Amino acid sequence: MAVLLYFLNRSQSSSAKSPLPAGEYEVFLNFRGSDVRYDFADSLHTYLKKYEIRTFFDEEELHKGEEIDSKLLDAIEGSKIYIPIISAKYASSRSPLMELAHMVKCCEKEKGHLILPIFYKVEVGDVKNQRGTFGESFRELAQKHDARTIREWKNALRTVTELKGWTVTPTTRQGVTIDEVFLKARKHLMENYRQVTNQLVGIDSHIEKVKELLNREVQTVGIQGMSGIGKTNIAKAVRKRILIVLDNIDRSFELDTTLGDLANFHPESRFIVTTVDEEILKFFPKCESYKPDLMNDDIALQLFSRHAFGSDYPPTGYMDLSQDFVEVAAGLPLAIKAIGSVVFRKDKKFWVAKLKMFREIPDEQVQKRLKIVYEELSLDEKHIFLDIACYFIGEPTDRPSFLWDDSNLHPLVSIDTLCLKAFIKINERNELWMSLIKVDGDNKFWMHDHVRELGRMIIREGDDQHLWKRTRIWSNEDAV
Repeated sequence: MAVLLYFLNRSQSSSAKSPLPAGEYEVFLNFRGSDVRYDFADSLHTYLKKYEIRTFFDEEELHKGEEIDSKLLDAIEGSKIYIPIISAKYASSRSPLMELAHMVKCCEKEKGHLILPIFYKVEVGDVKNQRGTFGESFRELAQKHDARTIREWKNALRTVTELKGWTVTPTTRQGVTIDEVFLKARKHLMENYRQVTNQLVGIDSHIEKVKELLNREVQTVGIQGMSGIGKTNIAKAVRKRILIVLDNIDRSFELDTTLGDLANFHPESRFIVTTVDEEILKFFPKCESYKPDLMNDDIALQLFSRHAFGSDYPPTGYMDLSQDFVEVAAGLPLAIKAIGSVVFRKDKKFWVAKLKMFREIPDEQVQKRLKIVYEELSLDEKHIFLDIACYFIGEPTDRPSFLWDDSNLHPLVSIDTLCLKAFIKINERNELWMSLIKVDGDNKFWMHDHVRELGRMIIREGDDQHLWKRTRIWSNEDAV
């Protein structure tokens, strides 16, 4: 059970061969072919593909004329991240310069794009001012093009040299640079993805109904329903002048010990209680109950699309499959998010195989469906997920991260993936609520009850009869 406090003013407002969903590419690699194609660019491309980041890598050398090929235009405009690898001979070909100029235009025209420049065995100043070997190549090429085109290229080069990037010299450890580029790219993609997935879907009507109840002559509104239906999100989204939220309480909750006599609170104070157990609400005087319905198909499809595609609706060719996945999620927001995340960045063959697996599990067995999502995690991600489920819910993220880092579990990448899969959430100081027990503002792990129980169920499956054989023990009684 978590107690959530709000003190708010009343004036506040409430490169794959198979088809890929949600845009074909996320990252566009820009380089001069003969310089780095089989060296740095190939290594970076391979690394990004390993972590399922859809990356455009021009293996066909599509430039054949004065204009950019339509496939290249689509790849540039659809990508969120541009990585120009600028080498000494980069400016000896018009192709990378034309691409670079178009990238800069896209960044100026639309937010959400990011350029991560890499200066490969060339000085940044030589690129900015067209000096040295780079300058010689540029001037030779410039003789064949008009003044307007040359001006666009110079502006694009000046723009990227003023951005924070990487310089690769003959003594640079290229593997370290590639890892840093990957982490920066992944962080940006995650931020863009979260901007979509963090937007609440289908919650407005619930907010209005709870607000209506709070405006009546009641002191408490109880939001009651099955786990995963969205009770906590509704409670967090409702704002009043003074509001105490008691989240996910059960029969072990002692009202008098925790809050005392509710009659002692200000007459305008309001309480929201979320619980699975309707009987709990009988202990609260002047309490009205609200039971959220399961999501209807249209809203469920929108929520699924945000987690599967990063957009509000499925792209062409994915509508029927998306509706099938929404059906197996049975209107439960938690299941919709988790199922959507497991097919994110996957091709249709994967979708069809996973749909068959989900359909074989009865609707009421939510944890078994979530386990399919768990099985898609890497070994490092599974290890960290189980640790959080058993020990670190509500704990600051930095404490166990040191332990995981020492064990080479790559916590930065693994935690990002778990957030993406809707398995964990990190509560930051600027979110709507914080734990009553710890209010220091540090990032803390949060996990839904269903997900927590999934992790602990997996541990118990290892050996339920012999506690000493379990990989983790979280209960004081079991430890004794």
